[in-house]
Amino acid sequence: MNIPRHAMRTSLPLLFSVTLAGGCSTGDEALPKEVTSAIENAFARDDADALIAQFADDAQLLQPNAPIIRGSENVAAYWRDQVIPILSYDMTTVESRVFGDYAYHFATYTFRNVRRGSIVETGKVIEIWRKRDGKWQVYLTSWNQDRPPPGATMESVEEAGSGSRPSS
Repeated sequence: MNIPRHAMRTSLPLLFSVTLAGGCSTGDEALPKEVTSAIENAFARDDADALIAQFADDAQLLQPNAPIIRGSENVAAYWRDQVIPILSYDMTTVESRVFGDYAYHFATYTFRNVRRGSIVETGKVIEIWRKRDGKWQVYLTSWNQDRPPPGATMESVEEAGSGSRPSS
């Protein structure tokens, strides 16, 4: 099916609405802990293959400040570069809800350098999970850090914008 891009922006809320209307789920159920912690556990074991197995073949990673990563090969390559023995990954679920064969998971995360014992990064992540053949997998995920990218502050944004304003 060929769906125009502008139509895709509203498809996920519509999907949840249709699922609810169909009586598949009320959204009262949360994703099981073993599902939401699978990525964290794979990081803890430095097991890139187990982490990659949590993502659907058509998964998309909406990483900050970079293009979308699409497809199983690209998603696998990305995660293989991220799983390194000196990092630990801790995730804390804020909320998750199941709507039929789809669910969302909202969490906070922390990366730690285990050799130094220092926090490297903290942030937020939202995941859309899809159940196929009885297995939950991440279909879409997006995350961002709690701190702005280097050099990007409200002052620098305001300064950049001040020179481009037309005079009245």
